[in-house]
Amino acid sequence: MALRDVGTSALRVGVVVVVLVTVVVATAFAGLQIGGGPPEEGGPTPIDSCTTLSSPGAYELARDLENRNAGACIRITASNVTFDGNGHRIDGVGAFGSGGVIVGSLDRGIANVSVSNVTVTDWDDGLRYLNVSRGRVEGTTTANNRIGLSVLNSTATTVTNTTAAANELYGVSVTRNSKRTLLTNNTARANTLFGFHLVGVGGTTVMSNRAAANEYGIALIDADRNRIVRNNVSRNRIAGIWLSAADRNEVVDNYVSNRFYGIYLSDRSTRNRLVANTAVSNAVGVRLVESRRNLIERNAIRDNRAEAILLLAADSNRLGPNRLTDNGRAVAIRNSENVTGPGAENTSAYSVSLLTPALAGNADSTREAGAGARTRTRARARTRTTNGAVQVEQARSMASIRAASSSISFPRATAPLRRSQSTTPASSSFGR
Repeated sequence: MALRDVGTSALRVGVVVVVLVTVVVATAFAGLQIGGGPPEEGGPTPIDSCTTLSSPGAYELARDLENRNAGACIRITASNVTFDGNGHRIDGVGAFGSGGVIVGSLDRGIANVSVSNVTVTDWDDGLRYLNVSRGRVEGTTTANNRIGLSVLNSTATTVTNTTAAANELYGVSVTRNSKRTLLTNNTARANTLFGFHLVGVGGTTVMSNRAAANEYGIALIDADRNRIVRNNVSRNRIAGIWLSAADRNEVVDNYVSNRFYGIYLSDRSTRNRLVANTAVSNAVGVRLVESRRNLIERNAIRDNRAEAILLLAADSNRLGPNRLTDNGRAVAIRNSENVTGPGAENTSAYSVSLLTPALAGNADSTREAGAGARTRTRARARTRTTNGAVQVEQARSMASIRAASSSISFPRATAPLRRSQSTTPASSSFGR
């Protein structure tokens, strides 16, 4: 009996020891997983200094990087990279040719790179995508750089929910034959020249953005077959939306209210569609100079101080119907031939310069229409105006516009904290 009790007691002790060992091991393992140990496999790699990311993977900025004097602080040279700034700041010293975050290079294309949640300040180029396909930029702020955010020679890049402010040249720039770029829900404000700057690109969509207090809000230069849709473009000092040598673009459903021009086409811009826009309290709502075969219809143009629509040496454009209300003048057509249209709606009295009958649009305008037709016939009979005459007309128009705008105050761009040493329009470090 005693031997059996001793055996039972030993067995119980053994069981207790095994249980205790199991609990200790399990507790240690749990502690390793929950607190203070190494990150789980596949988690983002922390970055706490300027570096080059040359391997695919996820990375996150662990702290602010201040006053960095580097050619490029974060350089990404691999495909399939995600870089999350975690709300931190990458700050430079404004050195010429420098870059805050540089993605890609001229030498080799990469793909699927995402940059998000980072503020980039005081660089020559704040954030640059070069030779990248299927890239994404989201939730970034680029301020006090020479160029805030640029996309060059890239395909299918999405830029969304970003802010570009107080940069010395451009807020957001898309250039060098970039294709199928989407800019949506971004803000470009108080940049010295352009809020959104598109040069030599096609298939770009600029949608639901805000451009305010720049020299030009949205500019398309030698850029064809792009879409500018539902943007708010206001308080810019020269023009809200400017197309220069730009063809077959869609400018649709934008709100424009700026010091001089709401929408401005120049330099032989051709076959563009300006449809369903609202142009309010500009000097001129829509202005075309030496631009042909464009369509201007279903726009609401009101309270503009000089003209609702002004055409200078702009042949073969089609107007109307548009709703023109309480403008200084409704439509002014000077040195322009073959301007046609079914009519221009207008709910108030107005004066007209070379207004054709087809553009009158008022039930009581029969006498004006006849006078307009005779004036138009005489205009067509005259010899084509010389370039010097066009310049005189432009100068005269500009003088009246300036007079109409002289009492309007618009903000200048905020001075950067540290200005770049460069005043040239393009960076010298694209290939670095």
